[in-house]
Amino acid sequence: MPTEENKIDDGNNLAENSEVADTIIPLENKFLEIGRTGKNDWWRYLVGIIIVFIGGYSLIGQIPILCLAFWGMRKGYINIDDPKLESKLLNPAMMHINPNLMLLIELFIFVGAMFALWFVIKFIHQKKFISIITSAPKIRWKRFAISAGTWMVLCLIGQFVSMCINPKVVPVIRIGIIGDFVIIPIP
Repeated sequence: MPTEENKIDDGNNLAENSEVADTIIPLENKFLEIGRTGKNDWWRYLVGIIIVFIGGYSLIGQIPILCLAFWGMRKGYINIDDPKLESKLLNPAMMHINPNLMLLIELFIFVGAMFALWFVIKFIHQKKFISIITSAPKIRWKRFAISAGTWMVLCLIGQFVSMCINPKVVPVIRIGIIGDFVIIPIP
C-alpha cells in the first residue's frame, strides 16, 4: 500500500493543492496571453454573440434597407403585398437607384455588426478593441500592407489562370497606345 511520501501525482488532485490550482500557466504567444485580460466569463460570450447578431445584423444593419423599403413604397416602386417584394427591393433597376448605392446599402449590415462587436468588446468584456486585432500597442500598417499585397497577387494569379482556362468569359479592353492592358471580368 503506498504511503503519503511515495504516492505518485497523476495530475488528478490539482484542486486539492490550492497553490497549484490558482496558478495560471503563462502562454508563449503574446496575442493569446492578451486574450486572458478583461472579463471572460462564458455568459459574456453568449450575450456578445446575441448582441452582435440580433443588435448588429438585424437591427442596426437593417436600417438603410428599411428606409429604402419605405422610400420605394412612397414612390410606388414596390407594394407590401407583393410576393416578390424581397427580390424587387434588392434590385436596383426596380428601385430606380444606382447599383453602387444598392451595394452600399447592403454592406451597411456589416457596419452595424462591427459597431455591435465594438460595444461588446468595450463594455461587456472590458477590453480594448485593438486587443482582438493585434498584441502590439498599435496596428502595424506595413505588415497589413504586405499581407494585403500578397492576397492581391494571389487573386491576380487566380484570375489569370481562370482567364487562360476560359478566355471567352473575361473580356479585354483595348486602351489606345497601351494595347491589351486592362482586364475587367464581367459576370
